[in-house]
Amino acid sequence: MKSRIFKPPQGEVSTKDILDIIDSQKNVADGIAGLDSNALVNLANLPLIPASQLDFSFAWEKVAEISATGVATVDITGLEGDTDKLYMLVLSFVNPNTTVFSIYAQCNSDTNVSNYSQGGLGQPTLTSTGASGQGFGSTTGVAGMRVGQPGGENSAGFFVAFINTEGITVGTKTYVFAVSLGINTPGIGDRVSWGGWIKSAEVTSLTLFNEKGLNLDWKVYIFKPKW
Repeated sequence: MKSRIFKPPQGEVSTKDILDIIDSQKNVADGIAGLDSNALVNLANLPLIPASQLDFSFAWEKVAEISATGVATVDITGLEGDTDKLYMLVLSFVNPNTTVFSIYAQCNSDTNVSNYSQGGLGQPTLTSTGASGQGFGSTTGVAGMRVGQPGGENSAGFFVAFINTEGITVGTKTYVFAVSLGINTPGIGDRVSWGGWIKSAEVTSLTLFNEKGLNLDWKVYIFKPKW
């Protein structure tokens, strides 16, 4: 198919302008005629997607929605980590206790602390400029990836965590990797945290918990990509 750029005529239209329009349309027709039958069938079957459907659900599919009151753990099962490769975890909680804690995700019920690494970066209070952090290989003595921190006394928190279940290689080890961003009230401020699990199998379940074993009120969603 010939390729040419056609510019609409400006001002008065001459005979040449009209012939150029006809010629450009003939180029399109020749190109379609040159497609084989399979290409024409595929072209005809392209889905038409209404603009109203181009929303969050077009790109992400909800895997689970869990509401729980007064429990220490939340289990998310039926995952296919090697197929889905990425999950988005959206969680909120209410802490009626007077103890500060973090929230972790345990992979496949693995309780071996040495299989997890932790990291964190945040502003401990709204008036402080201090920050803290850890790198891979560091642990907090908890068998889980940190996906929210910290939970203050009599507080409420909201976190979004992305979990790469396909695995990221750090040095000689491949980790399932989680990074989260959220906010906790009152007076804690914004928090960023990350963590990893040394991948030994496909991720089929996640268990959310806090290291203090406190009973919390939970609202949890997990999504997987459609793309």
